[in-house]
Amino acid sequence: MGGENGEVRYLRAERSRYEAKGYVKRDRKRKGRGGRGPILPIAGLVALAVLVTIGLRRPSLEKPKPAQGKQRAVEVEEAAASLPEALSETEPELEDPILRLNNRAAQLSAAGDFAGAAKLLDQALARSPSDEALQRNLQAVLINWGYASLRAEDFSSAISRFIKAQALGDRVEIERGLGYSYFRQGRLELARAALEAAIALDPADEESLVTLGQTLLKLRDHAGALEAFERALALGSTYPGVSRAVEKLRRDAQTERTYTRLESSHFTIKFEGRENVLAGRTILNGLEEAYRTVGARFGHYPTRRLEAVLYTDQVFDEVINSPGWSGAIFDGRIKIPARGITRGSERLQRTLRHEYAHSVILELTQGKVPAWLNEGLAQLCEGEGDRGRGEYLRRVLRAGELLPLGELERPFIHLGGERAKLAYAQAYFAALYLTESKGRHNVARLLKALGTGDDFARVFEQTMHLSYADFQEGFFDHLQRRFGS
Repeated sequence: MGGENGEVRYLRAERSRYEAKGYVKRDRKRKGRGGRGPILPIAGLVALAVLVTIGLRRPSLEKPKPAQGKQRAVEVEEAAASLPEALSETEPELEDPILRLNNRAAQLSAAGDFAGAAKLLDQALARSPSDEALQRNLQAVLINWGYASLRAEDFSSAISRFIKAQALGDRVEIERGLGYSYFRQGRLELARAALEAAIALDPADEESLVTLGQTLLKLRDHAGALEAFERALALGSTYPGVSRAVEKLRRDAQTERTYTRLESSHFTIKFEGRENVLAGRTILNGLEEAYRTVGARFGHYPTRRLEAVLYTDQVFDEVINSPGWSGAIFDGRIKIPARGITRGSERLQRTLRHEYAHSVILELTQGKVPAWLNEGLAQLCEGEGDRGRGEYLRRVLRAGELLPLGELERPFIHLGGERAKLAYAQAYFAALYLTESKGRHNVARLLKALGTGDDFARVFEQTMHLSYADFQEGFFDHLQRRFGS
């Protein structure tokens, strides 16, 4: 809550500064939505950024129009900027210093020098503070600068530029860019507010609807996420993963429409049949214990209530479609088959710690964590020692069948039984080696740093003061010393 208030205060201060300069009329009705630009998909379900290229116009011409870009699957070519025609040096218009500043700003913007263009437009507005065309041109430069920052994944700078552009009037591109930037930073409530504002400006803004759906999934508002994704589909969305997400959310909603619901301080449990109330309360108690122990390990105690679902074995196998060796699963909610209850309280507690740890790790890292670290730390959180993993690795080492960590960075869910067993064993000892050599505090720092970065090897080296390659070499040497012949 404090972060949101600070953001609001900053926005108001920025707007007041522009009002004081005369760039924005007080109580002026904001106007204009602007157009929609091409799209840059990034990693994740359908993580996306929207790029716009808005041309500058001379103040005497009409309001700038956004250039239309071509949608690409991975990369986006900048659309050509719409620039004013070049003026001859003999034309008397060049005697107007405001026009000279504006035209030079147009040239700098076309060359990608947004800082220089914004500086010149600031100078022009200092001479003519009420010129709305200059204001629109400055706003266009700030928007393009913001999206250039998004492409560089400099989200803090992007937010600053979008907020400055916002002080000059509402445009859908601004709210869309703000929403995506906040989403990538993990500031989910701010992302939701910005994306909802973008959709209010343009109900057909497919990009904002998809990012809003992702944001609501992370906020565990599955009904809201389903609505956002369905609206995107109705607009003809072809973003990868949207149809699959809608299908899954609809299936879950249909399956759970008659389920009973219980709550504790930090969790909700849903289950079928009143006869399962005792099982539901057992799971809630186990999750509260996991909340304390896992929270202490990572120094992180989420405030949003997490949902768990208890399924019959048949429904779990049909709905989840997980491999037979999976005892439970976390996909934004903790999903548990009834057989997990009947296998004994100790095993159930290990399962709950493990799946809740995934929730904390993914929240800290914004999902940007290699599978071996995610699964290895989750196993450490079970708190039951290696449980035979060491002897298993000893046999594997004799056969020379260890897997490089680079092959264990993708989720294990699609691995076969024996290969999955090896992957989990290696992940456990890799996470244990990292924790013992660098300490729990530094591991927690690594997870938090991953949430604001995208290159694991670079973040790992910056946080651990050790290259990822050297860590892997040291880990395999450690395994040889500990379990080799």
